[in-house]
Amino acid sequence: RKIVTIEDNSIQGGFGSSVLELLATMGITTIQVTLLGHPDNFIEHGPQKTLWRDSGVDKESIIATCLEMTGSSTK
Repeated sequence: RKIVTIEDNSIQGGFGSSVLELLATMGITTIQVTLLGHPDNFIEHGPQKTLWRDSGVDKESIIATCLEMTGSSTK
């Protein structure tokens, strides 16, 4: 099983962290979880699409991450 969380905020302390905390509390260790979001550091100002791309939360990056997790390809 695999879970990808995506958020337009910092990964640390965000939705993905809550998912990890819940799984740990339930003793579930067999699920691969990937957190996508902004890093916990200063982010330059700029167009939203550019910021999403730089943080890996744009459409293309999300698709690539999901394909990589499943061992699939775009071909």
